[in-house]
Amino acid sequence: MIIEALGNIGGLGVLIWFVIRFSKHTLPNLAKTFDESLTATRNDFKDALAEQRTDFFKFLEDQRNHFDFQIAAERQKVKQITDFLKEHYGPPNNH
Repeated sequence: MIIEALGNIGGLGVLIWFVIRFSKHTLPNLAKTFDESLTATRNDFKDALAEQRTDFFKFLEDQRNHFDFQIAAERQKVKQITDFLKEHYGPPNNH
């Protein structure tokens, strides 16, 4: 029965059947797989970006704390120098 129907339909019928099968089953499956992989890649990228952002903010905070300490140390040195100069040479003459 099926062989007789295929013989009657011919090659064009088989080709049409393949096109319909491809458009109804294969393309939607490919699109679904592509969308799922794209979503997974996007989520992985978001996670990696969030981790990099956290690391970068921690690095900036460490640098800020380091430089705050350095500035405080330099201010202390300048204060010691000016106190020494005031003690040994008196206040500056502002004419």
